[in-house]
Amino acid sequence: MDIEKLVQEVYIEVLKRIGRKALLFFSGTPLNIDFILSDLKSVANIYNIYYKSVLSDAAKNVIGIDKISNISDILEEKNEITTSIKEADFILVASLTRNTLAKVALGIQDTKVTLGLAEAFMLNKKIIVVKDGADFENQFRISSGMTKNGEYNRMLSNYFKTLEGFGATLINSSDLSDTIKSIFDFDFQKRNYRDGIFNDAKLNSNVITLQDLLDMGKAKTIYIKKNAIVTPLANDYIMNNNIRLVREE
Repeated sequence: MDIEKLVQEVYIEVLKRIGRKALLFFSGTPLNIDFILSDLKSVANIYNIYYKSVLSDAAKNVIGIDKISNISDILEEKNEITTSIKEADFILVASLTRNTLAKVALGIQDTKVTLGLAEAFMLNKKIIVVKDGADFENQFRISSGMTKNGEYNRMLSNYFKTLEGFGATLINSSDLSDTIKSIFDFDFQKRNYRDGIFNDAKLNSNVITLQDLLDMGKAKTIYIKKNAIVTPLANDYIMNNNIRLVREE
């Protein structure tokens, strides 16, 4: 077996066991999907996130299983979906149709996606919703002239407000990467580690990689989890840059 392929397979197995976990839901809109999948792949590499996905039948046809399986395992069985909801660090609705928006807001549970999201809300999981596909304020819909009915727009707006009332965070796809970073980075919104020197920083990762440390910029003391694994390259960087690594109890 090719050594590079072997290393990748080992990495994936380690990630499944100790990495961060996210459950993705896809309904049948391809709007900005390539951009979304690209961002998901990038943040997975940085933050050691292992994805599982639930696709509606429409998503399988419109987006395609192959495209999503490039970054994620695909779940089909109800018990697998429920287990993944409970284990996930966060839930992401990566593509949202107006049909799915309305059903979830009204509590309708007639597909794997709507049933799964209902469970996630009832379990009070952290849920992020990329609203592009259903949003009347999306530039694509505005430019196509499909936003001229004020009452219809108000209906959609109320559905979005209902999801927010359930506890969901609604975002545009352009904010996806930063939103996921804000979940895992220490005080990400207030600090830009690349732009200055800070006395300390914190990493919540179970596996500390060289990229994690580079993202911390010039922090001289970094706090990590008690049982976090530090990769050899990361350890070399720590030694060469006189960084103090503190394992939290």
